[in-house]
Order: sequence, then structure tokens, then C-alpha cells
Amino acid sequence: MSIVRPNLMASLIAMLVAVSLFSFGSARAESGEQPGVININQASVEQLMFLPRVGESKALRIVEHRQKTPFKTVNELARVKGIGLKSLRYLKPFIRVDGPTTLSRKLKKDEVEAASKGSEARPEVAEKVKKER
Repeated sequence: MSIVRPNLMASLIAMLVAVSLFSFGSARAESGEQPGVININQASVEQLMFLPRVGESKALRIVEHRQKTPFKTVNELARVKGIGLKSLRYLKPFIRVDGPTTLSRKLKKDEVEAASKGSEARPEVAEKVKKER
């Protein structure tokens, strides 16, 4: 009987740890914690570079595009050379066309993946973007 008790105790502790970790992750996801957003119509090159998959050259192209034509929707970002629908899927949760820029640091890979899971570029947007290029 003494052999079973340590195994039972270890199992209970492992289960308790797993449940607490799961509930912590769920609470964080449910609270909607997001590191912030970027207003693509007002952000500086440096701020745009906080976005996933955006380096200096893409940030410069975004600024150049918005100087000619401000973005009316976030989907219009796909008109910028080097930003396709796949990139747009990763960017969507973190970009806006109005309001303040609140993102103040480069995003971590896990934050991007978690936020972009439900963000899909719509097929009608893909067709419209293809026609305009």
C-alpha cells in the first residue's frame, strides 16, 4: 500500500499543476490581453517595424503608400508590395486604420501565433487585391 500512495500523490500533484497552468492560460486569453495595435495611417517607420514580418523596407513602403493614398481598411495593406494575404493574416490583429498606436515593442512569436489563429483574410479581399495589382 505504501508504494501506491507516492504514485497517487505524484499523480494528484501533476494534475493540480496541469489544471492551474491551463486555467492561467485560459484566463489570459479570455481577458483579451493584447500587446497593442498600430495605426498604419499614422505610425512611424520604427513603430511599423514592431509588427511581425515587417522590416525597414516594408515599413518604408507602407509609409510611401499611405502618403499617396491613406488606408481606409486594414485589408488594403495587401496592396503594398511585399505584403500578401499570408502576411496580412499575421498583421490583422495588430493593425488599425484609425485611433492611437498603442504597441510599444516588437511582438514575440507566440503572441503573433496566438492572435492570428482566428484572423483569416477573406477570399473576396484576395480577388480584389489581385485585380488591383
